[in-house]
Amino acid sequence: MNPERIPIVAADGHRYTVAAYPLEGAPAVVLVLPAMGVEAAYYGPVVERMVAAGLGVVTADWRGHGLSEVRARRGVDYGYHELASVDLPATLAAVGSRFPGTPIVALGHSLGGQIACLHAAAHPGGLAGIALIASCTVHYSGWRFPLNLAIFVRTQTARSLVALAGYFPGKRVGFAGPEGKQQMLDWARNGLHGRYEIANSPFDFESLLAGVEIPILAMTLQGDHYAPAAATQNLLDKMPAAPVTRRHFTAADMDESRLNHLRWARDGRPVADTIRSWVDENLS
Repeated sequence: MNPERIPIVAADGHRYTVAAYPLEGAPAVVLVLPAMGVEAAYYGPVVERMVAAGLGVVTADWRGHGLSEVRARRGVDYGYHELASVDLPATLAAVGSRFPGTPIVALGHSLGGQIACLHAAAHPGGLAGIALIASCTVHYSGWRFPLNLAIFVRTQTARSLVALAGYFPGKRVGFAGPEGKQQMLDWARNGLHGRYEIANSPFDFESLLAGVEIPILAMTLQGDHYAPAAATQNLLDKMPAAPVTRRHFTAADMDESRLNHLRWARDGRPVADTIRSWVDENLS
């Protein structure tokens, strides 16, 4: 498939491009928001399946990756605030202009799901629904011993790494990619106490999340050590007013013997079919 390219300039001057796969008469447009350190192009099989299921699709890289003109390094910084309240509003405005009148649903993978929820809390009206997959808070209470200790150490070690390097050198340490210093400090703070206290943001996200009322599809994966069901529930518990549909995928569902946090995207059919059914039930 050859996508349309839509150039965007965010409010702070960040330039990036999103890829659109329009489909006439689609009941919704699915905005794919990647996991930390993952480029939007990785979700190609899922995009193809969603289009085949009758959905319009837009893929958007996070700041610092893929079709973003920014790269994290010492002196180039950004955090959750820029992702949720600068870039995502600009993306949604562009998608809304390209697909006027069509509901927009975020498919948020891992970090992408967190940012989608934060955006929906602080900027209601842009998203008609959120489909989470392998997405959760990173507070260590969502993991069983001894993985809870490993998660705590990983999130808090990020503080030291960004202090030394001035950004997060993900490729060097084997986790995520080059990420903004403040992004990782926001992530580490969530890992420490479970709350979303976002630097440079005027919003009280913990209070605002409680007011989110749009439908949520929460998809979890067998063998996912980065987003177990209990950790996903910690995120859902912050949004008690939102109607939630749950779906747990096994290796057999995905035809993937080593299903995990990333490999689910190799076979997009189960996710695409689930999203289409959920859209028909909740947004029609």
